[in-house]
Amino acid sequence: MAEYAIGNVLKLAANFQSNSSDVDPGTVTFKIKSPLGVVTTYVYGTNSELVKVNVRVLSFETQFALS
Repeated sequence: MAEYAIGNVLKLAANFQSNSSDVDPGTVTFKIKSPLGVVTTYVYGTNSELVKVNVRVLSFETQFALS
């Protein structure tokens, strides 16, 4: 499991494919666990942290806090 320091910004990207072809997923849910074990759920189209880069790639960016 990766570790990140409090206050650092995490940037991730996800590429969606099916049978080696690019696909546009209908729903994307991303979950992240804080250092205290609190799980936060982000949903594409609901949370601004998930951004569509193109038809098959979504990016996620957040800053870690101790909460």
